[in-house]
Parts: sequence; structure tokens; C-alpha cells
Amino acid sequence: MTKNSAQAYLNFKESIQKLGVVTNEVDRYTLNESECKTLWDSFERNKNYLDKNFYEQLVHDESSFVDRVSELYFVESLLNNKLTIEHKKDHKKDEGPDIYINDIHGWGEFTTAHDAEISSINRSECSIEILNAYTASRLINSLTKKIKQIKSHIKKKIIKDNEPVILFISTSGLSIPYFRSYDSDIECLKCFFPIQPTGLVSLIPNKKAPYLVNKPFYKLNIMIEKWNKKEKKNVETLIPNDYFLNEEYQHISAIVISYERLLNTAKDKLGYNFIVIHNPLAINPISDNMFKCKAEFKVRVEKCKIIVIVIPRIKK
Repeated sequence: MTKNSAQAYLNFKESIQKLGVVTNEVDRYTLNESECKTLWDSFERNKNYLDKNFYEQLVHDESSFVDRVSELYFVESLLNNKLTIEHKKDHKKDEGPDIYINDIHGWGEFTTAHDAEISSINRSECSIEILNAYTASRLINSLTKKIKQIKSHIKKKIIKDNEPVILFISTSGLSIPYFRSYDSDIECLKCFFPIQPTGLVSLIPNKKAPYLVNKPFYKLNIMIEKWNKKEKKNVETLIPNDYFLNEEYQHISAIVISYERLLNTAKDKLGYNFIVIHNPLAINPISDNMFKCKAEFKVRVEKCKIIVIVIPRIKK
């Protein structure tokens, strides 16, 4: 490390530790020396793939710290998957998706799910069903917010009609970072498809598992963003979860969900936790096995059944 780069790192560490970093909306702690160094090294390696205001947001904006670290995680993960990426965003206008992935001739957009501003979630008291439904509601919220932005990019011709778009969602901003059930990966699917198992189905690679089409929403009996302020009580909230059966979302080729964090994952394992969900209605689908990942799903709709296909893993 040169004298200038050593001083730059010290300035970075001082700013980060002064920030009082937020890992999510519940837990707070100050990064230790090792974590600061991991973050700095990642930034230095990948700054050509990041927005010009990335550094300022990382070290001075507490509210966006988690989002910026998630961006670094996704960039590192894509490179770890041996994909070729570029940063093509228009800096002057600050417009365009986060990254261009040459291997698909299309785009990647990064986002981080955060807790609802008003929530009655208590991790120690709520049932697994409630916790899972809450996590799902935040993932769905991330999708619905980003689709408006993606459509705007398409309208402005920043994204071309024939270019795939992959939405990467990190759960690192949630106090409940992942689903708590035996079939946790299926809970990810249930965010975007109204499915219920036809029985205890063992998902074996390259096998097809039939699911009944369920009512197209999650039921929540907790306080979230649309709680009843007047009555000040928990209200049943219906959250649609049939997005990938809706042509309005056909511009999204796939969703990649990540529940790991940059600061507690070995560099050679980055991206291995990905849950990849293909959109059956995508106008620009992507190939299977693009990512080293934990699980990958395709879906086919047949009459009253949704067929879930598990893509077998291939070592890259």
C-alpha cells in the first residue's frame, strides 16, 4: 500500500467508524479493523463499476450504507461468477440501471429490501408463518418499486426492447433476513407466484413438482406500512403475490435474491447463496446456470397447476 493509498484508507476507516454503521434497521455496531479493510479493498477493486457518488454515500450517508454495501456484494458476486460487466450509467443525468452484463447483452439492477417504517414484528413472539409473510412483503415491495424505474428506462430507450433485465434483491436491510422454514427457497418462489404445495413435495434436481394455484395474495395480520392509523390496531393486509403471472412484469427476465452480506462471506463464496427465479412471461429470458447459486427455479403454468422446475447445478 503506497503512502497516499494508506492515508486514503485511514480517512475511509475514520469516516466509516464515525458513521456508526447500520447493518439493518434494528442492529447497530461500529465496524472493526478487519471489516473496514474488507470494505475498503472491495471498493478499491470495483470502483470502476460504481456510481461516481458511491463513495460519498457509503461514508457519509447512514441511511444508504446498507444499500451501498449490497451493491458491492452483487458486483463482487458477478465477477466471482466470471461474468463480464460494465458500468454504463449516464453520470451527468444519473440515469440507467446499475450494471451492464455483457454475457446476457442486458442489464442488472441492484436493490435492498428494508423493514417497513411501522411494523409490529417481534422476532421472538411471531410465528414462522407471520415472519415468512413479513419477509415476503418486503421482497415484493422491492420488486414493485423497481419495476417503475425499469419501465422508465425502457421508455427513455436506455434499456432496449431486446435487452434482458435481472433484478438483484438483497435482504441485508431486514431485521428478519431470510425465511424460516424447511422449504425456505420455496418461500422465495411464493413471493412472485401464488402457489401452495400439493403435499410434501421433495424438490429433486431436474424433476418437476406440481403446485396448486393458490389465492393470489399473502394474508398478513400485522402492522406494516398500510396499517389503520385511525383505529391504531393490527389489520389484515392482503399482499398480491402473482407478479410473475402478470404481463406488466414481463420486462424482468429473472430475480436473484441474496441473504448474505459482504462483510461475513468469504470472497471465493460470494454469490453462492443466490436464489435465482426465472420469469416465465419474460420477453427476454436468460439462460440457465448463469450463476453459481444455492437454487435456481423455472416455472410453467398449466391450467390450474404451476409446475416448478429445479435447474440442476453445474460447476462453473
